[in-house]
Amino acid sequence: MSSSTSAVPAAQPVSSGDAVVKVTDLVAGYLPGVNILNGCSIEARKGELIGIIGPNGAGKSTLLKAMFGLVKVHSGTVVVRGQDITGLKANKLVTRGVGFVPQTNNVFSTLTIEENLQMGMFQRPKDFAQRFDFVTSLFPELGKRRAQRAGSLSGGERQMVAMGRALMMDPAVLLLDEPPQASLPSSRTKRSCACTRSTVRGCP
Repeated sequence: MSSSTSAVPAAQPVSSGDAVVKVTDLVAGYLPGVNILNGCSIEARKGELIGIIGPNGAGKSTLLKAMFGLVKVHSGTVVVRGQDITGLKANKLVTRGVGFVPQTNNVFSTLTIEENLQMGMFQRPKDFAQRFDFVTSLFPELGKRRAQRAGSLSGGERQMVAMGRALMMDPAVLLLDEPPQASLPSSRTKRSCACTRSTVRGCP
C-alpha cells in the first residue's frame, strides 16, 4: 500500500476517547521479501466508520487481512482496545473483539443461514439465542429464511450472512472487505451499529 491509497473517515466519531483500533507502521506481505504494505497506519475510534480507498492492487484487502491475522506481518503493530494483537490467529482475534467479513468465500454454502450464524458463536454457544435475535433485528431476511441453505443465496445475500455471522460475537471492530451496498443494513440500523463499534471498510 503506497501513499496513493488513503484512509477516509465516512462518519464522525461519537466519542473523542482513545482509539478502539490502531495500526502503526504495518509492513506485511504474502511472500518473504515481498511486502504489499509498507509502513501503513490507521486509527479508528468508537462509532467511527473508516473507508480504505485506492486502486486495484493497492493493498486494501491485504491491510484488512493483516489486521485479522491472515497475512504475515513483518513489522509494525495492531492494537485493539489497548491490547497488542499483532500476528494473533483469527480464532484468538474473535475473542479479542475483532470481526472480519471477506469479500468472497465468506459462507458455509452447505449449511443453512441459521447454522452459519451458529458458527459465528461456536466459542459462546449459550449466548446464541440472544445474539441471533439481535442480528436478525438488523437483517430481518436472515430470520425469515433461517432454514435456507447459504449456497442458494446471491452474492449480496451471502455477504449479509457473513456480516451477520461476524456480528454474532458483538465485535468492537468490524473489518469489511468491499461489502456491496445491498448487504448493508438500513440507515437507522447502520447508525445503531456505528454507535457500538468501529467499522473499517475496504472500498472498491
